[in-house]
Amino acid sequence: MIPELLVLGDHAPAERRGPAIWIKCMLARTLEEADWPTTAVPIIYLPGVSRADLRHRDLST
Repeated sequence: MIPELLVLGDHAPAERRGPAIWIKCMLARTLEEADWPTTAVPIIYLPGVSRADLRHRDLST
């Protein structure tokens, strides 16, 4: 398992998965389980969200 890989989903800290607020806290390193090396760049996986969804999001709504 890649320790800096975080997955959006149901709360399961042992599997590095959780809701958006959990990911935000992990990125801020306010949770004990945010134990990856400080030189590592966190990777956030958003299941069901494609690259195109992120690139072509309508920001006017």
